Amino acid sequence: MTTSTIDRARLEELLGEYWEIAFEESSGVAATGNRANRVLHEIRALFDVKQAEIARLMESARADLKQRGIKDADKAPIPDDIFRPQAEKRVRLGLVVAELVRTNELQAKPEQLKAHIEELAASYEKPQEVVRWYLSDSSRLAEVEAVVIENNVTDFVLSKAKVTEKAISFDELMGQN
Repeated sequence: MTTSTIDRARLEELLGEYWEIAFEESSGVAATGNRANRVLHEIRALFDVKQAEIARLMESARADLKQRGIKDADKAPIPDDIFRPQAEKRVRLGLVVAELVRTNELQAKPEQLKAHIEELAASYEKPQEVVRWYLSDSSRLAEVEAVVIENNVTDFVLSKAKVTEKAISFDELMGQN
């Protein structure tokens, strides 16, 4: 089954359960294979992410061709294989980030959403109208939520990173040794 919408809450719950099973198995606790199989089956039944991502990338490529003036770009024969590695990488990264968000409670909080929307609206002549515009449409609000979550993940990762400063030449930085 291929879908373009994902029940994020259910997916996060299933991923959490799957990680729990993996942790139990890695620590020597015998977890039932049936439980792991049930969780994996439910994740697969929920959606086929890779195919959905490949379809999204193909649609984006066709839109790009159309924008460049290519006739019948929407009928262009574009093989799936071109996008498979990129789609797999994006899906894996998305699953890792989703688990990072879930385990570290990095979800967008209402006050963060409000602050970000107000920041976006501040440069407009009528900021309250812009705020209402964002809040009136769930897809626009979801875009803001994605940005806030991305910022939360970035801040979290940077807070855990160990930075070591090293002076290097411009050529070395550019890989021209």
